[in-house]
Amino acid sequence: MKLLGKNSISTAISWIFFLLSVLTAFVFAYILLGYAVCYYNHETGGHFLQDIFQTGLVSDKSNDLVDGKPEHFFPVFSIREPWGKIHTVLHGVLVFNVFLHYLIQFTFYILFLFSMYKIFNGMSKDILFNPEVLKWLRRFSWLSFIYVPISIGNWYYNPKPTYSNFDYTRDTGILLTSFIVLMFGIIVLFIVEFFKKGLELQNQTDLTI
Repeated sequence: MKLLGKNSISTAISWIFFLLSVLTAFVFAYILLGYAVCYYNHETGGHFLQDIFQTGLVSDKSNDLVDGKPEHFFPVFSIREPWGKIHTVLHGVLVFNVFLHYLIQFTFYILFLFSMYKIFNGMSKDILFNPEVLKWLRRFSWLSFIYVPISIGNWYYNPKPTYSNFDYTRDTGILLTSFIVLMFGIIVLFIVEFFKKGLELQNQTDLTI
């Protein structure tokens, strides 16, 4: 089976990325809904969909849910999958810092997967050097350069508490992820120039013919 062109490995890879982007978008939408419901229930004392969107209070010394609301207790949330209501999709401290963190990360994941789908879909065409691939390679590179400063800025100015540690700490893993994404974006910039030259040569060949 050929790597590029119609009915190639690139075609299969493009559809894998498409399905992953749709799945990630669905999970993200479900998390946004769950977080909104948890926040509403916490603020109003309601019990809307509490079987799957749970809230409670946890002390800084114990992860056991307790009654009452002393100052040294923290609001937490737990979003369970809607079918069996057994497995937890996401849980954490119910504060804006956590929400903003997941908003940035999931937005990048969705755009990353969709960009990869468009790039590999463009490589599935009969003509490899086409404007569609060049456009989405450039967009992916800019996505990387936009994500890195936003992610690092959020990491530095908006530290988030974890479920097991309620101190507002900075997760250094974000720096490693940002570095990898930045390097990936720089590499893609070189690939963009390569495709740009290839597209120019292809256009010249077409004009000559």
